[in-house]
Amino acid sequence: MNVRLFLQRQHGNQFKIDLFEINDPVGLAGTDTGISSCVLTQEVAKGGDMINAQRKENGLEPVELVFVDMVKVEETETDAKFSNKMSSTLIRERLLEKENE
Repeated sequence: MNVRLFLQRQHGNQFKIDLFEINDPVGLAGTDTGISSCVLTQEVAKGGDMINAQRKENGLEPVELVFVDMVKVEETETDAKFSNKMSSTLIRERLLEKENE
């Protein structure tokens, strides 16, 4: 519910929000015929292989694996717990900090 509220605060009702819980590493990508690609970093390349293995078991075409570089941030004292990787948690925390200033 917090994710929905956050997105609505940031964007109002400009787009449809479909939220769902992921209970396994592959999620919907292993069964959804509407998914044609997956964007990942090299750190999680094995996840893309897992997705395509599951899709093969389900008789689906593999998804295209698109690799992007990890986004790094300038580390501050507050960010130390997140290393120097950009994360949705870090973005939300920084937006909340700005709201509370």
